[in-house]
Amino acid sequence: MLSSVLGNLCLGLAAVLAALLFALAPQQDGGASGGGKLMLVVLLGLPFALSLAGALEAAVVRGGLDWLSRSRGLQHGFALALALCVTVVTVFCVALYREPPAQMPWTLRPLIGVALYLLPLLVLAGTALALNAAWRAALPAALVRAPLLLAGAGAALICAGLLVELLVAMQADSVRRIEERQAADAERDREMLAEVASLDPLTQLGRLLNQTSRYETPAIRELALRKVRSNPALNDELARMLRNEWRGEALTFLAWNDAPDAAALAAPLRDGIVLLAEDVRREMRDAHYLHDDEFDPLAERVLAAVDRVGSHGVDYVSAVRTFRAALDEPRTQTIAPRCRARLDAWLADRR
Repeated sequence: MLSSVLGNLCLGLAAVLAALLFALAPQQDGGASGGGKLMLVVLLGLPFALSLAGALEAAVVRGGLDWLSRSRGLQHGFALALALCVTVVTVFCVALYREPPAQMPWTLRPLIGVALYLLPLLVLAGTALALNAAWRAALPAALVRAPLLLAGAGAALICAGLLVELLVAMQADSVRRIEERQAADAERDREMLAEVASLDPLTQLGRLLNQTSRYETPAIRELALRKVRSNPALNDELARMLRNEWRGEALTFLAWNDAPDAAALAAPLRDGIVLLAEDVRREMRDAHYLHDDEFDPLAERVLAAVDRVGSHGVDYVSAVRTFRAALDEPRTQTIAPRCRARLDAWLADRR
């Protein structure tokens, strides 16, 4: 008896909410009122789904869906899925009712008027029959079952169509983003290639060195390397840059390319690493926000340059240890630089 009372109360509430949604559908939805309408649709849609689900679950308890299956679990699942699908379709229809067809999902374009009114009315009528045994007894079995079956099939098909359209739209958006990124990369490469071509290897060597990384686009890197190697005093310039503000650019070159005279660069490289450690310490102390991988590229270049240049009687361990210690500089925003482990492993191998 209690399930019947609760079920009919939920059904009545669902009917009232459906009527409010029907009344809201033709309302103007442009400009600022569009946001207000959408908010109302959501605020009405949630209790509509809950009350409809409550009425259907009460119908299951009262045996109103025994014709569907002997399994109560299947009946409960059908009730919840039906309430969800009908609510989704109704909410979409109300929200988009005044939109031009081109703005609607293609699944709803030919069906929005029918789906908006017919599906909720069918499910409400079917639920009323499922809740009240006397009404069911007065009607043929096919007529009792038809409203819920038709509402369920229609709502499920529309929801499936909406899901397919969503997946297609997501795929198209992903392709568009990839194409935009590729176009941006191509434009960047064109601009960078033109810039590298315009740089003077005698007076603008530092800017050229920055484009000699192995991660640079091959055409840009090859042009930069040709121009860098055309500088007759390259080795002396690298030694000087490792000890001044161009140390990062010089390190990039040495990490991925052979120097004319590596032995002459071993001591400047050691000094450059110590200066880079001070840069890291300053950034750890002063930068407002850092990521855990912030210093990974720099640490990679430090170790790569050390391995490529070679020791030549110079001990890099102290310099690398200084660089590693800089990553422990206290800061307000706590981070755990990932390159610490790589540097620790390198130092451990050289104890």
